[in-house]
Amino acid sequence: MPVPPIPLGLGPHVDWTPVGTVVAFAGPTQSSQNLNIESYGWMVCDGRTLEVSQYPELFAMLGYWYGGSASNFQIPDYRGYFLRMVDLGSGNDPDASQRTPAAGGTAEGVGSVQLDAIQTHEHIYGQNTAGSAQAGGGAEALPTTTPTLTTSGPTSSLQPPGNVRVSQNETRARNVYVTYLIKYNSMR
Repeated sequence: MPVPPIPLGLGPHVDWTPVGTVVAFAGPTQSSQNLNIESYGWMVCDGRTLEVSQYPELFAMLGYWYGGSASNFQIPDYRGYFLRMVDLGSGNDPDASQRTPAAGGTAEGVGSVQLDAIQTHEHIYGQNTAGSAQAGGGAEALPTTTPTLTTSGPTSSLQPPGNVRVSQNETRARNVYVTYLIKYNSMR
């Protein structure tokens, strides 16, 4: 049996999505697109400051977790971030305790931030016999001795001339832009 359509235009109705829920929205949210996301009870997670009296349901869920005091509070600012679930003791985030806490939170809690990082790794290069050097394999030439090199991040002095970098500002997975929205009330 098909599900009947939800009647729109009949005034406010209850939306069963919990207040404080964050979703990835794949459509445009700019006013030039004539979409009014906020009329549906959602707003962009852009760190804005809100009045407690105007958004009591959202304040009841967030409090001052993301900042604010007295009659104002802030929503999360997820612009430019990848979201990662809280570790909850799983050990999948080995640096969980080094995260920067949200204004009202803890390092291992919701809203904490982790800066970019490159895992320590090694590059092992072949070693030529004393006094010999050969070009090939993309390198200009190998010096007579080439030890194993362990790095804790990019080392620009190790870049051979003419090497092309994929990115000079961050290490990241393939990604696509979305807008994170937060539900701010239960009525629409």
